[in-house]
Amino acid sequence: MQIILLPGMDGTGMLFNPFIRELNKHIPEDVSVQVISYPCDQDLSYAELVDFVQEKLPLDEDIILVAESFSGPIAYALATGQKNRVQAVIFAATFLCPPQKALWKMPPRLVAPFLKIPLPIFLLKALFFDHETADETVALFRKASGKVRSSVFATRMREICTLRIERSSLDMSCAYVRAGKDHFVPGAHAEEFRILAPHIKLFDIPGPHFVLQARPEESAQAIGDFLSPVF
Repeated sequence: MQIILLPGMDGTGMLFNPFIRELNKHIPEDVSVQVISYPCDQDLSYAELVDFVQEKLPLDEDIILVAESFSGPIAYALATGQKNRVQAVIFAATFLCPPQKALWKMPPRLVAPFLKIPLPIFLLKALFFDHETADETVALFRKASGKVRSSVFATRMREICTLRIERSSLDMSCAYVRAGKDHFVPGAHAEEFRILAPHIKLFDIPGPHFVLQARPEESAQAIGDFLSPVF
């Protein structure tokens, strides 16, 4: 069995490093963790990214999906399309319809270049994280954002703002990690998932939008405990 991690809007997967270190403490040794990174230089739609990820999935193993932020709709499409293989899905600070926050109402072509500016760590903490987030994690965010072409960020923002999903139920084990101090995705988006998976387990963690990165210990323990019956 493999745990597949699907990244946020940067798509690099680099930000998962602190979380993976903690997650490995809470899963069996024979369960591997794989990060699927998205191209940094290709302007791919959600549908194209679903196909991209599908080609990267292991062929002969059951999988568990962990999807944060931008990747929630991708994990949802994979889970509904491969119900026999996907044993569980964990959604973290994500959505199935466009978040109603000011950021998402701004023109993507104006916001995207801003994400590539190498701002000082204290300012990145104020904008995207919080004062409790490790400097190492914030530095990873700055490094990851610098690798992604501005047009890719703009495309991904447009995909979020125009998101429309055909809904169907999720029958496998599901959990949602809700960040208590999320300024980008309102906590109410967890209810979208509860409608499609009434059995979903909700974990409230008092952290910023990048909750898996800012609170890796709490997030990994919650997810590990949730997955223990699946292993």
